[in-house]
Amino acid sequence: MVATAILNGLVAALAMGSTVAAAPSKPSSSRRDEAAPGTTTITWNGNDYEVGYDPERAAAIFADAAFPAGAIPRLTEADLAAIASVTGLNATAAADFFVGTEPQSDDAAAADKRDWSESWHQTNSDFPYRALGRITWQNGAVCSGTLVGSRLVLTASHCIPPDNSAVSFSPWYNYGNDATFGTYWATHYLSYGGGDGSFCQIKNDWALIVISERVGQLLGYLGARNVGDDMLNWPYVHSCGYPGAKGSGRDMYCHNNIRVDSYGGCGADGPVLSNALVYGGQSGSGTWTPFGGSPYSVFGVVSASIGAPYDQTGHASGQSIPEAVLYMRSEFP
Repeated sequence: MVATAILNGLVAALAMGSTVAAAPSKPSSSRRDEAAPGTTTITWNGNDYEVGYDPERAAAIFADAAFPAGAIPRLTEADLAAIASVTGLNATAAADFFVGTEPQSDDAAAADKRDWSESWHQTNSDFPYRALGRITWQNGAVCSGTLVGSRLVLTASHCIPPDNSAVSFSPWYNYGNDATFGTYWATHYLSYGGGDGSFCQIKNDWALIVISERVGQLLGYLGARNVGDDMLNWPYVHSCGYPGAKGSGRDMYCHNNIRVDSYGGCGADGPVLSNALVYGGQSGSGTWTPFGGSPYSVFGVVSASIGAPYDQTGHASGQSIPEAVLYMRSEFP
C-alpha cells in the first residue's frame, strides 16, 4: 500500500547527523485532495498518509478462501532481543538470480526518471524486478514491497493494517493481475519503533511481512544494508512501486537516477532524504542499488513526501533494518 505523508515546515536538506530545526510536532494531513486518482487516505500514529486504492482488484484477490481471516501475529522490536545470538548470516546477502539487462545500464541512467510522472511501466519480469511487488489490503488499500528473504517482504510500517488483518503480496503484479508469480498471504508482521507525529517518525516507518511460502528461493531476493556516505550522489539508485495515478496501481512503475541528498537528523543513520517525487501507492517501495558490484541491496523504504513544494521523499532507514532482516531470516527461513 503506497502512502505519501506530507511533512511541512522542514528544512530542505539535513546534514548527516544534524538535528532537525523547527520540525512540526504533527505533519499536515495530505499532499493532494481526497479526489486524487487511485488513492485513499489512512492514518498511522496520528498522521495521514495517501496510499493507493484499488478495491475492485482487492475483492478479486480476497475472494480466495485461503486468505487468513483472523488477526495476523505482530512482532515488535522487543522480539529482536535475541539478534546477538544469530551467527553465520549476512543481511546484505541476496539470492541473486540475475538475468537480462542491468538496471544501471547506460541507457536507463541517461534520462532523469526520478518523478513519478516520468516513471516507466516495468514490463521486465527478470530479477531484481520480480522480487518487487504489490501489497493489497482487503479494503483495497495498496502499497509496495521488496523481497529481502525467502519469506520476508520489506515495506512501510504504515502499510500494515492497524487491526493486524491479513494483506497479500503479489511479486511483479502487472497488467492488473498476479498471473505471472501468484499471490501470497501474510503469516506474521514485524514493526519497529513507533511514531510521535514528528519528522523522526519517518526513520522508523518500516516493517517486515512474513509470507506463507518461500517465494524468495524461487524468484530471488535483495539484500539489506545501512545507508552510508557511499550512497550520497551515487547515480544508480532505483525504486519501483505502484503509483495510483499511473495504471491505477495495477502496474509496476520504476524510477531511476534518484539521488540521495542527505541522511541523519534522527540519529546518524536516518531518515534518508532523496530527490525522488512519489505518489500514493508507492509507500513501502524499496530504495535499492547495486553499489560496488555487490548484490542489489535495499537501504531505504519510501515513507513520505516532504517539504513545502513536496520536492523530496523521506525514506525509513538505519542499522535496525539489516539487523531485523538478519534475525527474521533465521526465524523464518
